[in-house]
Amino acid sequence: MVKVAIKQTNKKSTPELVANIDGGHIKARGNDRSFEAMIATVYKPEKLKRVNKSHNIIEEKTIVASAKNDEQSTMKALFKNACIVQGMGNETSVICLADGADNCESIAYSISQDCKNMTYILDWFHISMKFQNITIPDDNIELFSNIKWHLWHGNCDKALERLAEFVKIKEIVANHSLSTKLRTLSTYIANNKAGIVNYEQRKNNGLVFTSNFAESTVNTLINARQKGKQKMLWSREGAHNVLQIRAAQRSKSGDNDWKSVENRIYKLAA
Repeated sequence: MVKVAIKQTNKKSTPELVANIDGGHIKARGNDRSFEAMIATVYKPEKLKRVNKSHNIIEEKTIVASAKNDEQSTMKALFKNACIVQGMGNETSVICLADGADNCESIAYSISQDCKNMTYILDWFHISMKFQNITIPDDNIELFSNIKWHLWHGNCDKALERLAEFVKIKEIVANHSLSTKLRTLSTYIANNKAGIVNYEQRKNNGLVFTSNFAESTVNTLINARQKGKQKMLWSREGAHNVLQIRAAQRSKSGDNDWKSVENRIYKLAA
């Protein structure tokens, strides 16, 4: 049974919230090579500030994370709590950006009954990375870029149509590895059609469409001691406990969390 203390607030519901939901893999003890930790960052859109052309910061946010293997029950409870802390109420619209994975989508929709509406958007950062990780022959780069252009404008059907034509090109067919990657890309786009929006329009209107600035959160919480070719191995429980501390530190909520614990200790001691 998952027990997460919901932080009730008497504040008026904030009109809009943005949530970035993502995951990262941690090296595991035992026979399992790794396990996934889920992370969510929730903030008010006006708290996202531009530093320069390639860098933004979120001035105030709530970060939560879970490494538990419980069908995301803990993560969903933590995510709801984070949204409430940031002002979610019955009149709040929540924009959720995620990479298209089923677990991310499940977490996003878990709050749909607790807010005015929840809009799920396939994060442009992850779309862009899918394209970037496929090496295309020079003669075909322009055609491949056109597929991405259609997605940028929210035209998923046209992108899939052009991609289907692209994989039939003689040079592409002859490259088995490339053909496989392109078919995987096509499946990814088709499976996430409902979350694909007109990204250019959102950008021009000053609306959030990517979480690329927040990716450092994943790398910070799942840092060098937990990720990559390090000798340190983790149990789920151990990693989960460490993530709670790091999430609180990044949220700058550590002092308040300790005060809450301290008050409980005093009440028990009285």
